[in-house]
Amino acid sequence: MRKTYTFLLTVFLISFAHAQSKNTFIDTLIEKMYNYGASKSQTSLFIHYDKNVYTNHEYIWFTGYLLNHDKDLSEYQTLSIALVRNENRHIWLENKFVIKNGISSGCIFLPDSLTAGNYNLVAFTNRISNNQPEDIFLQPITIKNIFSNFSTSLTLLDSTNLASDTVRVLIKARTPDLLPLEGAQIDYMVGTGTKQGIVNKLVLNKTGEATIAINRSDIPVENNMIYVQVHSKGVIKDMSLTLPIQKRVPSIQFYPEGGYLINETNCKVGWEVRTSEGSPIAISALLYENNQVIDTIQTSGYGMGSFNLKPKSSSNYRVIIRSEYINGEFLLPKSIETQPTLSIENSVVKDTLLVKLQNVNNSKKLFLIFHRFNQLFLAFEVNSSNANQELMIPLSKLPKGISEITLIDKLKRPLSERLFFAHYDKMPELNIELNKIDFDKKEQVELSLRLDSIKTKYKNSLVSISCVQSNRIDIRKSNDIETYTYLKTVLDDIPFKYLPLKSTLESNNYLEDILLIKGWRKYNWIGLMDSKASDSLRENKSLEIDGVLLKNNFSISKSTQINVLADSAFGIITTNSKGYFRLKPEDITVRSQKYVKLFLNKEIETNYSFKINDQFKLMHGLFASKLGYRNYEESGKTYNTGDFLLKKDETDNQLEEVVVKSKIKKENEYLSFGVSIINSNECGDYVCKNKILNCIEHSADPENRPPIIGEKYRHLLFGGQFMSYKGCVEKKLKSDSFILNGVYLSREFYQTDNVSPLITEPKYISTLYWNPSVLLNSENPIKFSFKTGLIAGKFKIIVQGRTDDDVIYQESFITVK
Repeated sequence: MRKTYTFLLTVFLISFAHAQSKNTFIDTLIEKMYNYGASKSQTSLFIHYDKNVYTNHEYIWFTGYLLNHDKDLSEYQTLSIALVRNENRHIWLENKFVIKNGISSGCIFLPDSLTAGNYNLVAFTNRISNNQPEDIFLQPITIKNIFSNFSTSLTLLDSTNLASDTVRVLIKARTPDLLPLEGAQIDYMVGTGTKQGIVNKLVLNKTGEATIAINRSDIPVENNMIYVQVHSKGVIKDMSLTLPIQKRVPSIQFYPEGGYLINETNCKVGWEVRTSEGSPIAISALLYENNQVIDTIQTSGYGMGSFNLKPKSSSNYRVIIRSEYINGEFLLPKSIETQPTLSIENSVVKDTLLVKLQNVNNSKKLFLIFHRFNQLFLAFEVNSSNANQELMIPLSKLPKGISEITLIDKLKRPLSERLFFAHYDKMPELNIELNKIDFDKKEQVELSLRLDSIKTKYKNSLVSISCVQSNRIDIRKSNDIETYTYLKTVLDDIPFKYLPLKSTLESNNYLEDILLIKGWRKYNWIGLMDSKASDSLRENKSLEIDGVLLKNNFSISKSTQINVLADSAFGIITTNSKGYFRLKPEDITVRSQKYVKLFLNKEIETNYSFKINDQFKLMHGLFASKLGYRNYEESGKTYNTGDFLLKKDETDNQLEEVVVKSKIKKENEYLSFGVSIINSNECGDYVCKNKILNCIEHSADPENRPPIIGEKYRHLLFGGQFMSYKGCVEKKLKSDSFILNGVYLSREFYQTDNVSPLITEPKYISTLYWNPSVLLNSENPIKFSFKTGLIAGKFKIIVQGRTDDDVIYQESFITVK
């Protein structure tokens, strides 16, 4: 009791002294942490997508949240989201959306031209720091098709024969009648993404097959992928597969608590085992001291575990593993001479932390500091009268989440470090109440949401709500706002666990392991101590869309007015004397899926043209090839495009009756904005079944027809008004006008029983309900209702968002019979 009391008194005295006068040691730490933190953006971007498995002609619904922002929210105006194919890093779509008060919501339409496969949604805001986005949010998704013109597969042959100098890959292609697809064109390359190889070509033989032989020495170790495209009658099938490499070395790492194994000092040692592809392995092993077994140790299914050891200076320690995955001996780090160290028995705690100090006597001044890489919370000198001490440390000054405790000497050198999670019990509670859990098709669902005012202090919360078909959510690719905020933005490359922060305080072994093993990866002590005031100066800018007005392809020599038509709003911008102009977000804000038109007055329009520079698209292009995307099919030896077809339990059986027309480009078929347009006239105009002119949602619908001059159709560029069609000259873009995508406003989600006045949503939908912005409070429940659709099965309700100063996540389920 006396030790605890002495500690509390010391903290009080130092905090008081710092408040009243200068404490050089603490002031220096505070200044360096400020400089180090200010050089790195603290803003975090999280996006809630309705699901992560989609098909063509669906919408991706989302809400984006700015978290931990360190700037005025008004500086964040635009959110840009790009759809990127994993293997070749091709950008298929890029849309921009309005950000208001740190929130952005909208939808992205997936056109028929998208091939099935694995993609990433890459998102960032208009704010960049040191020529990089302040934060990038990646969401892996899968796109499946409802139907297939032909099927293909990619298979590794005798890949386990490591004695062979070559790896053989078999390509097969079959028609829907299971006949060989003879003569199809094949493009393939080894080493995709950030290390793209040479594109090779071949043709399928009479059996619809081809074999590729690859030298093992030509397979890049860091990017051992083959990417294959099969082309037949205008349709493309994409496939990729991980290739075996010559050296399949697993990763086995040991992490002594505090940083070192110290002679004659008790130490907890974390260890992690992964395959050469990075997958965690659950495994057992024997721990040896010299030639004697002293323990049997294990890792969990997350590839992590821990054991206790009191090393001797005269001994060596090794781990021997004998399994189908790994066969070998692995040395532990060599122990060092006695030095001060710290340990924590439980790192996931409420409001008090028990810290054990060892070997702190016979040392000069030592200090314990509690911090994040950019902020100091507590600092005090250690009582060195006793070699071993236990300190009960109140955490009232620390925010919720992961922080670090570091033991340093008077020269500010770290001797021992450890992570811990403070106030783990203070998770906001959200109650989801349903009128029942089992429903018939087309039946009303009553939903009530309320913050729990007893268990949490939070009064308000802004959340987004989705109800989607459960098998349209691949939990391996899921992101929840709590895990992202408290773990993924802090720790690098953590093993996947679904909703790890929903575990009880007493049973969160996963979190205990990663706090012991993973370390503070955003934080670098040497970099922090070397930081200086000039490091806090970041070059902050905002991405823009600008352009140049040209005449006869040369810059103009006078200021000129440009007309801007955004939806039905009309505006004017003026160029400078050299034709340069900038498009502000408010100049080009439009409703979802609408466009912006730039044009000149008729009397001055001759031989003028526009050159647009979209910095958002340029930034996406710059980073798409550099970003690392996880391969979720890493252990497979076969890739089959049939796996990317929607199965019967993922949709309603009536979808099998869809009639598909050939993708061969015909005389009256045009390609516009990346969408295949069917049944259009000679200049690309068409009318969908809802009498909408050039409706992007139905661009590939066989029921489309060419418009007739004089008939009235809805014009999306003019707010959906009925207007007479004057002929295809109305669509053709002359050199003196330009159409571009605008910055989109949020669009209303139309439920299964509510048809859009402009666009009929697909009849069989997997997203039953989406609400991008709901304000909850702890006093009154908020009620919603929606109807089930025609798809039977399990549906998941997800509610997530931010509270007054925290984030919140909750889910529930219903079943449709």
